[in-house]
Amino acid sequence: MNEVKVLLVDDDPIDAKLLAEHLSRVRKTKYHLVHVTRSGQAFSHLKSQSYDIVITDYYLGDTDGVTLIHRLREINQSIPIIVITGSDSDEIDEQVMTAGAADYLPKEELSSSTIDRTIRHALERARYLSKLEYLANRDPLTGLANRSMFEEELSRAIAISSRHNHQFAVLLLDLDRFKEINDTLGHNVGDLLLTIIGNRLQKLLREEDVIARIGGDEFAILLQQTSGIDDISLICSKILAGLSEPTPINESSLFVSTSIGVAFFPDNGTSSVDLMQKSDLALYKAKVLGRNKYSFFSHDLQERLHYETTIEKALREDIDRNHFELYYQPKYNLHTEKLTGFEALIRWNHPELGFISPADFIPVAEKTGLILELSDWITETACKQLHEWNNLGASDLGMAINMSAKQVRKAAFFEHLRNFLTQYKLNPASIELEVTESLLVDSSIQNINFFRELKAIGIQLTLDDFGTGYSSLSYIKNFPIDKLKIDRSFISGTHANQQQMSIVQAIIQLAHALKMHVVAEGIETQEQAFKLKHMNCDEAQGFWYYKPLPKDKATELVINFIAQENEQTTD
Repeated sequence: MNEVKVLLVDDDPIDAKLLAEHLSRVRKTKYHLVHVTRSGQAFSHLKSQSYDIVITDYYLGDTDGVTLIHRLREINQSIPIIVITGSDSDEIDEQVMTAGAADYLPKEELSSSTIDRTIRHALERARYLSKLEYLANRDPLTGLANRSMFEEELSRAIAISSRHNHQFAVLLLDLDRFKEINDTLGHNVGDLLLTIIGNRLQKLLREEDVIARIGGDEFAILLQQTSGIDDISLICSKILAGLSEPTPINESSLFVSTSIGVAFFPDNGTSSVDLMQKSDLALYKAKVLGRNKYSFFSHDLQERLHYETTIEKALREDIDRNHFELYYQPKYNLHTEKLTGFEALIRWNHPELGFISPADFIPVAEKTGLILELSDWITETACKQLHEWNNLGASDLGMAINMSAKQVRKAAFFEHLRNFLTQYKLNPASIELEVTESLLVDSSIQNINFFRELKAIGIQLTLDDFGTGYSSLSYIKNFPIDKLKIDRSFISGTHANQQQMSIVQAIIQLAHALKMHVVAEGIETQEQAFKLKHMNCDEAQGFWYYKPLPKDKATELVINFIAQENEQTTD
């Protein structure tokens, strides 16, 4: 038999006794009734004991039903409240229901069955609302709080800490290379891993700490009781150690590392947006430091944020003002030592901010979506320049253009590129699009089809910075790659490091076995060029040949190249 604990608030002993008798006649449910006569007693009981439902008379000696409902809701937001009264009034009915009562009953309608049915309906509705609230506030995969609930808890912590001058910390966690696990082992394994991580976090932290999964492989933690940086450092170290333990899944063990960014209230921000933004910047810094690290938000990061905001504003203005310029870095055939083409590299010399490195403004353009406009401008400008060189007589030169991940997801890019090829009368094979390994890791049907469409019209595809990311054949084999570009970090060590040389040799052999050409970037010495030539590397670029050149200097180089070719033909 079910037992329901009822708190009855009624200052009329006769009415209270009558209600108790009605409830005692109910057979299917056992009602445990606690009777109080004043509102203050009701508040004390609700604070100190657990009740399933409250039944209150509308007219009490020290208050009325609406006021009582509001006060009870301050103590317990979810407990159902039924109001009874001696007058059958539509106005009172509307007042109490608006105030949050579950139901309203006139005393002349009271009976065992009526009260029992009303209580059961109120409890069922409360359970339903509780379930809806849970679903609205919880991550369905891990059962942790979701972003919405975390932001509510964060706002509440800000309000309380502001009044009492308390400090608290916000932690953002991101699993390192989770996408690689998802793509190689499948989303089911990825989901299981996220669930295990969520369970571990709950065991590692205190019950009062708020833990949320706020999207993908990102978690947020609200630590409301902290004594400062040393305390948080210990907690971060504990989390990193706990999450890095082997995770048994499908009879094997996964080793996962985590990056953590930390921001403090009120030192780093006094609003939810501020704190989430600052902890995200700290998380970015932690990832730069390497895997399994944590980092605190600092003044340097604040300056970085201000700088990025300034860059974003300037970007939006200068895209329309055409303040950008393309430089062109020559590429050479290592065996014939002839010019084969150029890589188009964007440069930005702002009238007030001066020269801004692509390493600074390209990430901002990616974040804000401005990269799409910028990339269209780069692509058209490079195609136009190649057309001009073709008209001079250099019809065999190629043009390499770096490609953004956002361009792959934008259907219009393919049409824009085709239009540029037609407009500037270019052979599609003269255009090389350089893509990063991270784009290949996302082996979605959309990406694969996109690259195959490019190949179908004759565009060349180059895998940029090979060796610095995932470097897996499982990614490469799905895409129609024509060239591998070895990252400069491998080349810079070839004059002294035998191990580096062995890796470079292996990459070249691998690429040739897959019928791909190899481009080495970052050539700075004659010795490096000589060794790469003997390793059978196909092309090279770097300061040993030329730094990136402005349009007029690159054109001079092309004219000289044409003259040399004509001389050899004449001879």
